[in-house]
Amino acid sequence: MGGGVFFSHGTNHSKSTMILINPKIKCKVEKKICDKNGRYIMLHIALADTQVALVNIYAPNDVNQQVSFFKELQEQLQEFAEENIIIGVDFSCTLSEKDKTGGNPSNRKHAVVKEIKKLCNLYDLNDIWRSLNPSAEEFTWRNKSFKIQCRLDFFLISKKLNDLTNKCKIVYALETDHSAILIHIKFDELRHERGEVPASGTLTNRFLKMKFMSQIRMRKYLPLNKNIVTWRT
Repeated sequence: MGGGVFFSHGTNHSKSTMILINPKIKCKVEKKICDKNGRYIMLHIALADTQVALVNIYAPNDVNQQVSFFKELQEQLQEFAEENIIIGVDFSCTLSEKDKTGGNPSNRKHAVVKEIKKLCNLYDLNDIWRSLNPSAEEFTWRNKSFKIQCRLDFFLISKKLNDLTNKCKIVYALETDHSAILIHIKFDELRHERGEVPASGTLTNRFLKMKFMSQIRMRKYLPLNKNIVTWRT
């Protein structure tokens, strides 16, 4: 068993999240949790005896709704607390001054950032792109004039995966005003650290390769108003 397309539906014109898993990946989806409003989808996956929680989140824009939303997520993630957690997320806000240029100050959503940081502390998560690029100023969204640019899109991962992550970068994406984020995690080294040795007796240098992208425009023949995480090795 492997691969698949997993949805959390929103409306015809807004929201919805999706996770795509390459059919070549041998994995078992043991549980799926979907938000009724299409704001998140969570998959509990068994991948070669390694347990992974793969999550896609599309946060609301309104400050009060965001605070309530992230409090709900703090509870929803409880059952995955001991797993390897990988979250692709559009926060609809920035986390620090380095993540924004132009427009209103980033501290306008202080209450929202507080709840996001609480979520990270509860489940020992970190913003892996920022960890790998501590002083960089790159952005995943910009307005048409480029006078306002923000880093709204993130990968949050369990800190125990930090040393196994060899790449996390922001790249151009088609048909959207958001950039995509790529992440590569050394999956076989994760198994090796747990005492599991590949059949050949050596590490085979396989990676979990994931892309997070926020698709918010409409093509005439296909609605693309959703967040997408693709996962392949």
